[in-house]
Amino acid sequence: MLFTLIGAVAVAAATALVMFFVRRHLWRAMPRWALPAAAGLAMISFSIWNSYAWYDRITGHLTDGVVVAATFPTRSPIEPWTYLFPRVQHFVAVNMADRAQIAAHPEYVLAEVIEFQQFRDVARSVHLFDCRNRRMGRPPAEAPQFDAEGTMTGVDWAPADVGTPLIDTVCGSS
Repeated sequence: MLFTLIGAVAVAAATALVMFFVRRHLWRAMPRWALPAAAGLAMISFSIWNSYAWYDRITGHLTDGVVVAATFPTRSPIEPWTYLFPRVQHFVAVNMADRAQIAAHPEYVLAEVIEFQQFRDVARSVHLFDCRNRRMGRPPAEAPQFDAEGTMTGVDWAPADVGTPLIDTVCGSS
């Protein structure tokens, strides 16, 4: 957020310098309000551009093997243009390069889930995916235990409708 403020101030200063030059050397009859209005408009424009460009900047720097699983477009009444053009300020990715199957039960996959939110720290967590039953949950802290049917016990499974994009990414859409 600090870099956004610094960038907006720098853009406003550069715009003010250009407007000052134009008023002093090219257009002496320019109204006095034009310089601060142009600087303010430049700050607002930069802030809007920076908000929309955040997702592309972050995904452009993801390491190989990290795949975006879900994006969450945002609309806000204090940014009315987002109702026409929603912007992504929150998305979830999966580290596919480091996922691991449990040897005795290949339908269970452990994968790192990475949550990105604008102006927040990145959150990383490991999740267990049951590809056969299409569900996900937190793996148990101790060594996994299996019942007679081969189902892992002690897992806090998420509700069925939660995590569908993640499950599709880790297990495939089939």
